[in-house]
Amino acid sequence: MVGAAAWRWSRGRDGGPPDDEPLDDELERRLDEELLHFGS
Repeated sequence: MVGAAAWRWSRGRDGGPPDDEPLDDELERRLDEELLHFGS
């Protein structure tokens, strides 16, 4: 689940095609925190 959300999030940040609806601020914050865990 987190992997799919991270993929979708990163695709939008890299200038990919725009999503139908933007991520809400809380979800984006949680994704950022999870991605930090994967990077360490």
